[in-house]
Amino acid sequence: MAAYPVTVDPHRESGQSLYRQYAGKKGKIVLNVQWVHECVKAGALQTYHTSWAGCKVTGSETLVTLKDPASCD
Repeated sequence: MAAYPVTVDPHRESGQSLYRQYAGKKGKIVLNVQWVHECVKAGALQTYHTSWAGCKVTGSETLVTLKDPASCD
């Protein structure tokens, strides 16, 4: 069975939410969006054979909170 990648930014709440939604779902693998860049850099699709180029999301990534773009501080 093929694994269908779901790419997310694991450092944002939306990415963590998608991770929780898809983690453990049969046929889904949640990957850091950086995975796409790693595939291009390698010139080949990075799969379980290459440990997803180290881009598999674990759910333990640190969230980065961005300042409100409307604020001028």
